[in-house]
Amino acid sequence: TFMLAAAAIFALAIWRHNREALAATAVYATASLATIWIRDDLAMDIYWPNLIALLALFALQQILRRAPADFTLDDKIHGAIVFTAGVSLWRFLSCWAAIFTGGFFITMIWAGFAVLVFVAGMILRERFHRWLGLGVLAAAVGRVVLVDVWKQETIYRVLTFMALGVALLVIGFIYNKYQEKIRQWL
Repeated sequence: TFMLAAAAIFALAIWRHNREALAATAVYATASLATIWIRDDLAMDIYWPNLIALLALFALQQILRRAPADFTLDDKIHGAIVFTAGVSLWRFLSCWAAIFTGGFFITMIWAGFAVLVFVAGMILRERFHRWLGLGVLAAAVGRVVLVDVWKQETIYRVLTFMALGVALLVIGFIYNKYQEKIRQWL
């Protein structure tokens, strides 16, 4: 509900070119994220309105990035929005994996999420998305080394290493193929 209110106020802010409404959007979006994050057992409520709210935050950031000149914001604010929305979505997917898969596929889901965010960063030409994807991938590699190798059965360990290997190959291929364009975007 808070994110729906934030989206409505954001539309009003863009339509009327009103920076105060943009500040109200930030308040409602923060309230939405707070209600998603605050739980006693650190598990998020796994249902589709929360997922839509988190994806809406990415959409609002992209609309704001391409908004008229009177709505230009510092890159640090865009980075903070992407980081907050990305970490929230990452946690949402982790909670989903822990509940519905018993925790066996968390690393594979992290690797897939990292690739999706990284590819989205390439398509949108957003370095914050690429950094987020690389950060999640680094966390997946750390989880494989510290947790999965010791706790998973052999078949799950093999699947985890395969998924992580595919993610590393895809990102390595993209970086190698588009190396010059990536340097221009940075």
